[in-house]
Formats: sequence, structure tokens, C-alpha cells
Amino acid sequence: MTCSQNGKVLSKFSFFRGLETAGFFLVLTAFFLFTRPVRAAGPVCSRLMVGPSSGVRNLLVMASVAGASQNQDGLVAEYRLNWGDGSEDENQVEPVFSHLYRDVGEFEVKAWVKDELGSWAGGEENCRAVVTVGDVQKEDNLRPECQHLSPSTVSGLKPLTVKFEIEAVDPDGTLNHYWVDFGDGYFAQQDSASFQHVYQTEGAFFAQARVRDNNQQWSGLTVNCKEEISVGAGLGVGEKPTATPVPGKPLAVGGGGEASPSAAPETGWSIGWLWFLGMIGFGLTLIFRPAEDQAF
Repeated sequence: MTCSQNGKVLSKFSFFRGLETAGFFLVLTAFFLFTRPVRAAGPVCSRLMVGPSSGVRNLLVMASVAGASQNQDGLVAEYRLNWGDGSEDENQVEPVFSHLYRDVGEFEVKAWVKDELGSWAGGEENCRAVVTVGDVQKEDNLRPECQHLSPSTVSGLKPLTVKFEIEAVDPDGTLNHYWVDFGDGYFAQQDSASFQHVYQTEGAFFAQARVRDNNQQWSGLTVNCKEEISVGAGLGVGEKPTATPVPGKPLAVGGGGEASPSAAPETGWSIGWLWFLGMIGFGLTLIFRPAEDQAF
């Protein structure tokens, strides 16, 4: 065997050795990429709603973090609320809270959310609200009465737009403010008795209303001002139709404390791809490197 022939054999041997090495690293990289767990981004608390936000002593207030708490996989394990009046923090798995303010003052409400991995987020500007409680202006004041809540429709497909009209009276004064809890985690309050709301998710929701008189006193929650709204599985926001409904066929209706900072998104995928590309380059250098000089 000549030296030239031996060089060809060594070159061919080097090629297959490089190919085998590159294949090993490629398999190792694929295992690293597709079997390692990728942690979801931490939770986000982006909105806190409270209502009514003002009134007199013994004010019943509701707070909601619904629709404002997401993480990468959409799972929220727990909610926490601090009412700002010295009462203990409330922790629960539902996003809607209620609280009775017995004292006069201005109270800052804070909310937090926790994901399934135990990370907390919240307590910042987006998840804060202020409740103002004043003293009773008239000791013998009679509470206003919410007599009826009239929705324009009580059922339909999402997104379902519903208009509400409130009928109420004040025995010894005038009405000047109205509040509606739409039942899906959203509230609204204004000077008019006419409201409109769009239900974006399917389910059964109980809308309820309250009214306030000129002495800043609110009515209580009564069955007369409570209505059930049923929303079926229709088209959500940005969804395109996939089927045509068949006429006549029914549709199925469907506080305080320390807050850990939001977890940063995991960078494992970026590192994995850099490793992957690096191994490809390493394998190619093994495949195409020149044959080593050999002594005969």
C-alpha cells in the first residue's frame, strides 16, 4: 500500500469518524431541546376593579381581578386582596371579593395573583384602587330602593351585547348614581341608569344593581335587581366561524404581605438552539478536516 493510498484510507476513516461524532452530538442536543421542561412566564396582575368606590359608613364593596391575571399557560392558582383598612388579607381561588367598610376614610385596595408554580405578582399601580368612605350625612336618611333590573336579553351566543335599565326610587331624596355588577368579574358605575356590557365568555352570569341617593347612601343587594344572563358558545373575539348553526337545533350553554416579583421568561430555548448550532459546526469541522499526517 502506497503512502497516497494510505492517506485516502485515513481520510475516509476521518470522514466516518467525524460523521459518527457529529451524529452523537446531534442526538444529544435533540434530547436536551425536546425533553427539558420549559418554565412558563410568571403571573401578571394588570387590572383591579372595585365598586362602589365611594359612599358612607357600612359601605359594601366588591373587588375583582378577573380577566387581568394571566401567565403563559393561563393558570392562576390563588388570589390575594388587602382592603387597606387594617383587616386581614383575604386569599381565595375565585377572583371576586366583597368587603364591608364600617369606618370613615380613604382606603387603598391592593391585589395579588399566584400561579401554579407558587410565584406571586401584583400590589403595583395596575392592581391598586382607592375606596372613599364618608360619614353619614343624614342620620334619619332612608335608603334608596332598587326595584328592578331589566336586561335587553337574557340569553345568546358570545360575544353577547346586553343593555340594562335600572328602575329605582328614593323615599326621601333623589338618586344620583348607579352601579352594576355584570356577574362575569366586570363592574360599572355612572350617573345614568342605562348600561351596556359585552359578555365575551360562555356561562351563566348573575347581573345585579345598586343605586345611590343624594346623601351618598347605597341601596342593598336585592333579588328584585338581579338577573341571570346565559351565554352560549359562539364566536369569541378574533375567532372565525367554523360551522353554521342549524335552525331549531339547541345550542349548549355553556392582602398586603410580601409579593414576589414576576418570574422572568425562561431562556432555555435560546441556549438550546445555540448549543444545537454549535454542535453542527463542530461536527462539520470533524467531517471535512484534512487527514492527519501519518508516519510509515
